Amino acid sequence: MIFAKMKIIIKNLSLLLLVCMQLTGIGLLAEEIKERPTVGGIILPIPIKSISIVSENRLLSFADSLVPLMLELNRYGKVRYTVALNPEDSLFARVAMDNFSGEQFYPGMIGNNARRMKFAAVMIVRAGKTKHRLKFGIDADSLIRNYSIFEATLRANNLSSVKLENFPSYFCNYKISDSLPVTHYLLTKVEFDKKGRPLKIEKINSSGSQFEQELSSAINWAKYSPAKKRGIAQKGTSYVLVTLFPEVTYPAKVRTDSTLAESYYFEKYRIQLFGSRPELILPPIPKNLNYNNISIVNYPAPDSGRVSLLVIIDTLGQTNLLSSGRIGHTDRYAVKSVVSRVRFYPAKNFDGLLVSFRGILDLETNGSTYVRILPRWLNQPQFQVAP
Repeated sequence: MIFAKMKIIIKNLSLLLLVCMQLTGIGLLAEEIKERPTVGGIILPIPIKSISIVSENRLLSFADSLVPLMLELNRYGKVRYTVALNPEDSLFARVAMDNFSGEQFYPGMIGNNARRMKFAAVMIVRAGKTKHRLKFGIDADSLIRNYSIFEATLRANNLSSVKLENFPSYFCNYKISDSLPVTHYLLTKVEFDKKGRPLKIEKINSSGSQFEQELSSAINWAKYSPAKKRGIAQKGTSYVLVTLFPEVTYPAKVRTDSTLAESYYFEKYRIQLFGSRPELILPPIPKNLNYNNISIVNYPAPDSGRVSLLVIIDTLGQTNLLSSGRIGHTDRYAVKSVVSRVRFYPAKNFDGLLVSFRGILDLETNGSTYVRILPRWLNQPQFQVAP
């Protein structure tokens, strides 16, 4: 009897200690806070570990699907409730909520005070399975895994990170004929004042390009809108990345949002801002300038439509087919012949190392011998993580 009471007391004391650590920022959490994403002076929540969702019913879904969810965490890091962003997905939200009873997050904080905050997630539902995956914009290692989900968390908490308004022209004399399997780049960490003006530019890493000084100057003279909290401008810090694609015409055009509508991927990804430390600074970018019009050689034209392929882009930029879905036997060889000829600039992680990348590649055909390549991780970044 006494032993049982002592176990209960010890358990309660342990819980009280964990809560105190979360509220005061001491112990393990204090170390985590130093690296955790901070926007507008607010430290964002992060999961303590990866989380799987288990359902009792195998018929939870008749097709694989991606379900956007919004979690509300209390100041102790516990999930108060879960809402599906699409009303028709409410069943998935209830199943997810049932799994959160024993889970805990590092709570959002302002200074050393834990606060209640919202946290976006995507539930990856597998048809006919009882175990499903949950993906967050920020993982337990504080890296941004999916920038679209990360931005959804910011919007839900009335936050916004620094945005690019205008990036000046800069020069680079690399040509496509000089192109290597990798691209030159400069990654910097920039501190901004409340008006969005750079206060300090720190070089994080680069490929050692001879144009670093010119790129740093362009970063300094660019125009930015400041980070905001509830619509009020705040000081902020962001990572600014400039990638030198040989396919871009130099001197590079002045970059504004209006120049991006019909741009090639090279133009869209040559300047990037990250509100916090990302896992990848560059996803795989197709090197083929004519990726909207790739010809099929030595095989008959496949049927009209779109087919989704699960692929791995290796560190050499080569495409390796993992799954070809429901492709007819006749079309399979034609599709493989196209995929084998598509080359990418390989993905880079935060340290500038080339890494393999798993994603979904859509091929669109119109019954002719030409195929359009649509990397889903570039066209739908919210679904960057492949099932």
